[in-house]
Amino acid sequence: MDKLLKQFAYILGFTVVMIVAGCSDNIADEITTIETSRLFSPTDFKTQIIDQTSVRLTWKAISNAKSYNIEVSDNEEFAGSPVKTASVTFLEAPYTISGFAEETDYFVRIQAVAEGFTESKWASATFKTGAAPVVLLPFEASDTQVKSVTLHWTAGEAVTAILLTPGDIEHLLTSEEMAAGAATIDGLTAKTAYTAKLMNGTKIRGTLTFTTLSEGGQIITISPANNLKTILEAASNEDVFILTSGTYSSTSDDITISKSISIHRHCLTLPHAATIHSDIYQNTTYSSS
Repeated sequence: MDKLLKQFAYILGFTVVMIVAGCSDNIADEITTIETSRLFSPTDFKTQIIDQTSVRLTWKAISNAKSYNIEVSDNEEFAGSPVKTASVTFLEAPYTISGFAEETDYFVRIQAVAEGFTESKWASATFKTGAAPVVLLPFEASDTQVKSVTLHWTAGEAVTAILLTPGDIEHLLTSEEMAAGAATIDGLTAKTAYTAKLMNGTKIRGTLTFTTLSEGGQIITISPANNLKTILEAASNEDVFILTSGTYSSTSDDITISKSISIHRHCLTLPHAATIHSDIYQNTTYSSS
């Protein structure tokens, strides 16, 4: 009886060893040939801010994926309609999305897609845009008038209004002004220094200062082709001179003006060490050539 039990135990032990060995031999094959009907989620998903209001997305390619869906939202739950969407291939990575609001938190997610497979679960990341660059453009010679001003900015930028101080003047931009990148604001006070702020909602897109022209005199535009000394010394009281861009020459270093006038300059350069002597002059800054 004991002999029979020993033989049975030996046969049972040998069988268990064979089963374990057989399983061990097949483990590697099972891992390398695993198949799934669902794609894996993209990995190493990262964001990088470009030019303050654009984001660059990078990720690692997923086996069998033919394209990738991208969604950007302004909330972590991705509730409501996405702010931006895209469908791209891995050949387009790194992928850049532009046109976001400045200084704003965003949430972005990506999933792998392919025919014959269930799309992957989403992989998520976040980013925050920076302060947008100033988009107000320099004045043209005729932009400042006695009771109005015309402001210019880069057409197509996200802007909604212009605020002027003093006076707390708010000019809501029309769709035509937004498309043109220019707006004229009337009803200003003559001979007054203003600060203009170009707004997108509550965010400042650009700031610029200007002074409206004086009343009473003539508004005269001078170019580098004119004789600056002759024209200014012949001025009448309350004349307003607008000097356009360029380098001005004179027969004398000094220009003496005995009248009360206003001079508005637009990127001009006077002869070396030149000075203008005047009872009153506004918005004038000179530099030596």
